[in-house]
Amino acid sequence: MFEYTDDQTMMRDAVRDFVQTEVRPRAQAIDAAGEVPRELVAKMAGLNLLGIPFPDADGGAGGDFVSLALAIEEIARGSGSLALIVAAHTAMVGLPIHRLGPAALRGAWLPKLLSGEILGGLVLAEPNPGGAAPRLSTDQQAGVASGASLSGSGLPTLVGAAAGLLAVPVGDDVALLRADTGVTRKPVPSALGLRASGWAECTFQAVRAEGVLAGASRLLEAAGRTAVAALAVGLLAGTLDRVRPYVLERRQFGKPLAAFDPVRAFVAGMAVDLDACRLLVHRAAGLIDGGKDATRAAIVAKGYASDAAFRGARNGVQALGGYGYLTEYEVERCFRDAKFCEIALGRTDDLLQGVGREELGA
Repeated sequence: MFEYTDDQTMMRDAVRDFVQTEVRPRAQAIDAAGEVPRELVAKMAGLNLLGIPFPDADGGAGGDFVSLALAIEEIARGSGSLALIVAAHTAMVGLPIHRLGPAALRGAWLPKLLSGEILGGLVLAEPNPGGAAPRLSTDQQAGVASGASLSGSGLPTLVGAAAGLLAVPVGDDVALLRADTGVTRKPVPSALGLRASGWAECTFQAVRAEGVLAGASRLLEAAGRTAVAALAVGLLAGTLDRVRPYVLERRQFGKPLAAFDPVRAFVAGMAVDLDACRLLVHRAAGLIDGGKDATRAAIVAKGYASDAAFRGARNGVQALGGYGYLTEYEVERCFRDAKFCEIALGRTDDLLQGVGREELGA
């Protein structure tokens, strides 16, 4: 069984308290507004929740990636949108800079990122819709390879509407762009889920990169997929948080819904999936902390956790019946948000094809 250190437990509990007092009461309003809740992001930055897996010397919280996964899960239990902001900013932008950036690049950007002065966003630059990994098309790679400039049009971007620095995967590398110089951002307010996470389409033509992180795509993908898996675990836990009290209180035919076998089966399935998902996520996070290759572990964690989150949310809606379809009960938001996890940083079915080929030696 996975055992947390005292520091990891303290971090998880501190985030849980913050979510209960600051996030849960506003979660519906945040989703309805469809905009990055900057006040809450600033509060998270003040608690150093944007710098969890970074050393104290760099202005971070001195934690690790397991601690970050625990924090993302707790935040997602209250708001999937806020959890995605933290996941993209920290795991997909800050961590590659910290691990693989030259000293000048780290010094220029890490203090701003860890303090929350700016947010980091990820450009999902796929050559074909639904591809397994973010990339720019071949004709766009040449400029970055020579250290010149980047071009791209209408590229979906996580946290793009609020980001100050954008990470753009290019082949095996990751280029960094200032979001306020030569980048046109078009907010996307009509997303199915995670509506307050700053969805945007970004367009940039011949914009010079701030720097290029050589060979960083592998780390970004592993860290990003593990973070998305942690988000999925949080959404699943949040679904269970909302279903459990309802089925215990709601009565049908003179008995609480919790007395009926199908409802118990729904709850049991969520609980079992939670245990399994957490172990998979923390295995991948532990590999990242150890500087080991977490590629496959991250794919497995994201694939299983994203399916479990969507399945759990679907069953949660079913358990609540007609009320599950209403925004007031919040399970429908978990359902909408969970769908993202099956698509982000590679569709689950595409990614698992790679696992299948590996198993079969193909």
